[in-house]
Amino acid sequence: MGEPVGEARIGDDREPVQRIGNAIPARSRAQAKPLRLLVLAFIVVVTLWTPFAFERIAMRWFSVPNIFFLWWVPVATALVGILGWRSLASGREVVPFATAIALFLLCYLGLAVSTFPYLVPPSLTVWDTASSPPTQIFMLLGTLVMLPIILGYFVFVYWIFGGKLREGEAITKARRKPCSSDAPWRDTAA
Repeated sequence: MGEPVGEARIGDDREPVQRIGNAIPARSRAQAKPLRLLVLAFIVVVTLWTPFAFERIAMRWFSVPNIFFLWWVPVATALVGILGWRSLASGREVVPFATAIALFLLCYLGLAVSTFPYLVPPSLTVWDTASSPPTQIFMLLGTLVMLPIILGYFVFVYWIFGGKLREGEAITKARRKPCSSDAPWRDTAA
């Protein structure tokens, strides 16, 4: 249940960063505080419930040598949550978005610390579920080819649609006349 709330939270932080006019970021900022509270509440509930529900996870987090290495994960999560909450009131655009992403990354780090080496707890480890080396090499080669294409596409789309939009401007830009004078779909009303 926390995941959809978190995704909505990231969306509300992302809209002001995307350089949109004044009405949408104001609405996003109004929705941001309740959504941030819900996300933080889900994080607290899961963080407190998980060690009590699974003894293996409690031993991982609270055993004597591990606690000295892992104490910073919940502390960093709390600090990022506080920083994100305070940045909402300041009207900044990038910091709330960055802290929302950081909260998700820290939560996934906590999950990884809690369950490692088990991918399907408590029976299958990372090594039990890994593919064969030829399959991994094939996937690596596919990633090496496709990742630059995907990143280039993101840059291209941002370059095309970048810039601030004002209210009503998108409709005006959509009614532009095409370059060809003999196009049958030409808008002559504008």
